[in-house]
Amino acid sequence: GQVFFIHNRVQSIEEMSATLRALLPSVRIQVAHGQMKASTLERVMMDFKNRKFDVLVSTNIIENGLDIANANTMIIDRADRFGLAELHQLRGRVGRSNRKAFCYLLVPSIHGLTREARQRLQAVEEFSDLGSGFNLAMRDLDIRGAGTMLGAEQSGFIEDVGFETYQKILNEAVQELRAQEFADVFHDAPPPPTGDTAVDIDAVALIPTEYLDNHVERLNIYRRISEAGDSSTLQALKEELDDRFGDPPQEVHNLLSAMALKNLGQSLRLPRVVYKNARLFLSLPATDADPHFYAHIFHALLESVAELDHRYVIKESKSGKTRVIIQDVETLGIALELLAKIVGSTSTKPEAASAT
Repeated sequence: GQVFFIHNRVQSIEEMSATLRALLPSVRIQVAHGQMKASTLERVMMDFKNRKFDVLVSTNIIENGLDIANANTMIIDRADRFGLAELHQLRGRVGRSNRKAFCYLLVPSIHGLTREARQRLQAVEEFSDLGSGFNLAMRDLDIRGAGTMLGAEQSGFIEDVGFETYQKILNEAVQELRAQEFADVFHDAPPPPTGDTAVDIDAVALIPTEYLDNHVERLNIYRRISEAGDSSTLQALKEELDDRFGDPPQEVHNLLSAMALKNLGQSLRLPRVVYKNARLFLSLPATDADPHFYAHIFHALLESVAELDHRYVIKESKSGKTRVIIQDVETLGIALELLAKIVGSTSTKPEAASAT
């Protein structure tokens, strides 16, 4: 196939072209950039399309509107000087046929790059699948930071906490205002937000390196698991892992089960769910911390637990925290089934149903 060599400096592009010709005397090389005459530029591009030469040394002028099906390799010189959107657009110029394509990013010593440049290059490497433009855009926003919500500044403190965390904080603040200070305005206000449910299980829950040795992909899977907010998303993720990497080991199943426990506990507004020593511990929120729980969920939850075929006790610790302890839960899978039954049964009780 043919090759794009991107050198985004018009002043030195001829020098770079001469260097490549000296290194590769048998390769046909031409130059294209935005300061050429329109007729000359058009002729060069048509010659490249018609396969009259092998390598096009160009600036980023080729990032839009160019479709050369035979070009399957791109080399980007000083890729650290390009923005994330530019790199994504440029690499989209190759691989436009059934021929396998390659994109090589040339940089000086990786240790001499800025943190933002390393993050950009890592993002391009991580999100290389078809349709990953949205993920790249979100990562770019995370790297550069967003502007203030109210004001003209184009950069803000979002970059200090990350876009996803900022979005979560903002959403919780809006929900709290709707439920409290502006409850008379929003009559259909949702329940006030609650904190994340902490989960602790008596099992090893991780993605082993023997199963997935690529650390970038492994971190990405961890992130996707942590963001999976319902059982269908977790199931789809499990099927994807099975398809891409083979049958997941028990540690991965444990990790997915722990996330499922967290989602179920979150739906019940529980601050903590623990599975240890064949017992399932459901920690209840403090009365003053979550009045909504005691007004709409508490009694329905106790009724649902009483309907299970398992012994249980309700205990209050020395610190005043109340826990429902379900006995004789032999496996993590059974613990997950029991909590799912509790959630399903609780949601059908009149008291809980009236709160939704």
